[in-house]
Amino acid sequence: MLSHFRGDILIIWIPAFAGMTQFFLMDYLGLLDEIPSADET
Repeated sequence: MLSHFRGDILIIWIPAFAGMTQFFLMDYLGLLDEIPSADET
């Protein structure tokens, strides 16, 4: 039962963690992209 529970956690958390990582990475790259843009203006 415990391993089934842990399996459910992995099934839920791996995509959630991947999505969060992608979201933060895109946000981080977006901020980096805005800095030179604002600097040039």
